[in-house]
Amino acid sequence: MTNQTKQDDSAVVEEHTDASPEIAALKEAVATLEADRDAARAAQQSASSEALDLRTSLQAAQAQSRDAVMKYREARLAATPEVPPELVPDSGDISEIDRGMEAALRLVSQIRERAQEDAIAASSVARVPAGSPPRRAPDLSSLSASEKIRMGLERLSDNSGR
Repeated sequence: MTNQTKQDDSAVVEEHTDASPEIAALKEAVATLEADRDAARAAQQSASSEALDLRTSLQAAQAQSRDAVMKYREARLAATPEVPPELVPDSGDISEIDRGMEAALRLVSQIRERAQEDAIAASSVARVPAGSPPRRAPDLSSLSASEKIRMGLERLSDNSGR
């Protein structure tokens, strides 16, 4: 070996010796990052599993809520049989059912009042007694005295002519 080669080899050895602590630090940093990555993957899988469980729970709660709202609607309709079910919405919101029920009750009330008014009007106009009316003397209270005298004389002449 030549003198030059020996110098080059010793320079390389010195560089490796100086770089050895840096390489060790880098290896340690890589190992830490890999551990952090593995922990993050495990946390992601755990979070995904938890999110799936929560989605399933949410869907079950929503189904229970829809069932409860429908039972509420049915109970309100059963309590007020005069309200047709078509007037109350089938929505999944209790407040919409309440608004629909109030509107339906107002409509039923208006129809009931109108029907009663029509029945009263029809009964007062179409009141006809059964059979012939009773025989009574004509009402003479609105006639003047001279008309009453004339009528009385006519009756006397009709009765005497018979």
